[in-house]
Formats: sequence, C-alpha cells, structure tokens
Amino acid sequence: MAMPDSIAACALSVFRTRFRQLPNIEFLVMKHAVDRFWRVCLLLLLTWQAEAQGPPIFTETPIMLGLEGRGVRTFGKYVSADGGHTYVQLVAVPYNVATRFQVGGAVPMVWKTPADGGTRQSGLGDVSIFLKQQVFQKDGKGRTLRALLKATLGLPTGSTSSEPPIGSGVWQTGLAAVTGLITTRFGVYTELGYRWLSEGLPGRYFYNVALSVPLLPQQYPPRQINLSVDVNGQGSASNGNHALLLSPGLQWIAGRKLLLESGVQLPVVEAGLGAGAPNFAWLFGARVLIF
Repeated sequence: MAMPDSIAACALSVFRTRFRQLPNIEFLVMKHAVDRFWRVCLLLLLTWQAEAQGPPIFTETPIMLGLEGRGVRTFGKYVSADGGHTYVQLVAVPYNVATRFQVGGAVPMVWKTPADGGTRQSGLGDVSIFLKQQVFQKDGKGRTLRALLKATLGLPTGSTSSEPPIGSGVWQTGLAAVTGLITTRFGVYTELGYRWLSEGLPGRYFYNVALSVPLLPQQYPPRQINLSVDVNGQGSASNGNHALLLSPGLQWIAGRKLLLESGVQLPVVEAGLGAGAPNFAWLFGARVLIF
C-alpha cells in the first residue's frame, strides 16, 4: 500500500526546510525512503494485528503470516459417537513458498475403539497435502480483508483391512474459498468448499463460519485470550445426509511463537449419518513458530 500523498508531502516539506541545499534528485531519494518506511510500518502493524487476533480453531484462515505461515500445528481430537470413540493426533506443517503462496501437509495418527467391545485399532490415518494461493488483499487502518483459494489432496494411506478401518480407502480432492475480515476488535472468517471422492463415492460439500473476539487489551509482544465460535457444516447432495456443528473454543496466545487452543463441537443437525454421527468432539492443541 502506497503512503498517502498528504503524508508524503508533509514529510518532504520537513526535509526541504532542513536540507534546502540538497539537489532535487536527493529529495526524490528521500521521498522513496519515506515511502518505504511507511510500507514497512504498515506491514509490521498488520502482522502484529493478525498474530494478536489468532486464527479460528475449526475454520480455515486466509492469513499466511506468523504461526499460519512458518509454524507447526498439532492437536488431539476426541470424537464420541454411538458406534464408538475415535482419537486423532494430527501434525500439520505449512511453508510459505512466496508471500501469497503456501504449501503444506498434515499427518494424522488414529485410534479407534468400537462401542460393541471389539478390538481397538490404531495406526497412520489418511495423509493430506495442501496448496494455498492468496487472491485478494485490502488493508486499512486497523483492519485487513483477505481471501484465498485452498486445494487439498487426501491420500488413502490409512489401513482399511482392520475393523473398524483406520483410513477411508479413497482419494479425496478438495477445493475451497476462504475469506477473513480481521480488525483489532474481532475477526470474521468463512470457508466454502467441495470434496470429490474416488471409487465412485458421492462428493461432499462443506462450509464453515467463525467469529473470533480478543478478550484482553492489545499489546506487543502479543499476549491474548481469544473467544472463538464456529459453525461447521458438511453434507452430500446425492444422498441427503447433513451435519451441522456448533463449535465454541478458547485460545491463549502466549507470545509470537506459541498459541494454545481448545474447543468442543456439539451437533445441532444430524441427518442420515446413522451410528457414525458424533455426540460431541473435543480438541486441544498448540501452534508453535519454528522457522
């Protein structure tokens, strides 16, 4: 974002008053330096603001700075359903190839315990890789509006020979549009996408909306508690099943390099899911800046 002309003119006026003896070419150099200075200040302000706000817990974010661009996210998720209990420990690593382009991967370990007293199964789940491309960014005073496209490829690495199976046994290709409006007082995030499955299985749409509100005054280095409320939905148009979850949570931002988070997911709508419908899910995790 270029520095406003009025600010540039004021700064140059000061320089001319103090350095009238300098030739015009040096004033141009000064103007360029002042412009660069304001660019850096704005970038630092927006980076601090995004870090202090914190990403939503159950919804994707269009921010690719700090913990979302150079960190590791790991969390454990416990899901209780009529058909049994599942625990997933996931590790996700994003890497910014460029300012607006990111690649990454997620590796889950899965433990499943059937409700009928069967044998507990565990092992590597379905690994996924993802790409993010930022397509829009508009920054203003104390706020930023951003959007990106995210492509995901799920690999059938989890075992399907056990009962219950650890993996899905199918390739999964997803595409989603993600937006976020982040200010010093709140953040609103949306995610809308579709996931195609192999083996002739019906694809699934998904949508997520999140509101994040910081509870403490802004400070630097960022130390903040965020209240996050997500609405997460998914379903299939071909068979009519649909699930809608209400997902409140809390985050503790302990500094620029560490974020702790926890949240629950409570079912609001469960249509056509059978014994696999979750009764509730609980998540606890951390995001750590490592490079």
